[in-house]
Amino acid sequence: MSGLWRNFSFLTMALLSLSQVSCLKKPSSEVSSQDFPLTLSGRVLGSDGLGAGDVGIYMETEEIEEARTAADGSFSFAIDADRMQLFRGRYAPLDQPLHLYFVKSGVPGESAVYDQIQPIAIGLLDIGTIRLEKQVAVSGQVRAAKKLEQSTLPVEKAYVRVGRNASLTDADGMFALYAPMRSHLPILISQKGYVQTQGTWHVGVVGDARNFVLYDRLTVEGTLDVPSSFRDNDKAMKTLTLALSANILARWVRLALSDSELAEPVDPRITWQMVEGSVEIPLNAARPQAVYYQFADKDRKILSPVYRLDLDFSRFAAENQAEAAAAQEAAAVKNETISP
Repeated sequence: MSGLWRNFSFLTMALLSLSQVSCLKKPSSEVSSQDFPLTLSGRVLGSDGLGAGDVGIYMETEEIEEARTAADGSFSFAIDADRMQLFRGRYAPLDQPLHLYFVKSGVPGESAVYDQIQPIAIGLLDIGTIRLEKQVAVSGQVRAAKKLEQSTLPVEKAYVRVGRNASLTDADGMFALYAPMRSHLPILISQKGYVQTQGTWHVGVVGDARNFVLYDRLTVEGTLDVPSSFRDNDKAMKTLTLALSANILARWVRLALSDSELAEPVDPRITWQMVEGSVEIPLNAARPQAVYYQFADKDRKILSPVYRLDLDFSRFAAENQAEAAAAQEAAAVKNETISP
């Protein structure tokens, strides 16, 4: 009997020890990344300023939505860290912020983008109020610069993505898509046999048109453009933001107001900026006639040629006036429509 009692005592002590071990905190190496989700919350308003219900919320170009807004436009949902790691590898290999898209169905519909989500973010993130914008047309042409040819040729069936929307170019290299006005959207242009071109599109309030170039050689290339949303009404403006597109090898860009500043030895005041969708140049009262720029690879050892972008401020002013007139005309039509 005493032997049975001893066995029972040992068994009881073993069970107590196991229960204590099970209550211990898991080592950090065993903690699942799902223990640290990112929870996003906020509210979506339509272009009318009212809460927008039934708005689909998407991460980058994922086909499956993360959530839908409630009737008052509010939303709250969690993304576990494993999926955030997946998004990081797929969309932000260089730790760029991730894009969250809000899409209200319709033709052309309304949408918006939030581009301040860090790939390593965890915990609670209130992104505040998101305002949907009417979608406007963005269009352009994709051309190819071949190594042994001086001119460029249209590229048929090139893949063009602006934000979440994508299409293929026609036989003339032309494309047309919709994008929310007053937004900054990532762009991607690709075709088999060419190096991908990436950048950011600064969408204005009446649409925009931009042309892109694909290169068939592994070299550092890119272009700068003046966004259609540019305004030169403020003479005190000290900087001009330029839209940028570049192939995947171009990681740095430097700008100057004269080509001599980029000639070797380069003026030490000319600094490199990371290729992140847009860059800025200083402005003075006289307004520069052109800006010169050059791209470089990640080590800043392989350099592109020095390119020139003409800055025709008189043309910008005329385009701004035409755009303002079009906006006023559209507002007048809207007022006539809703008048009793």
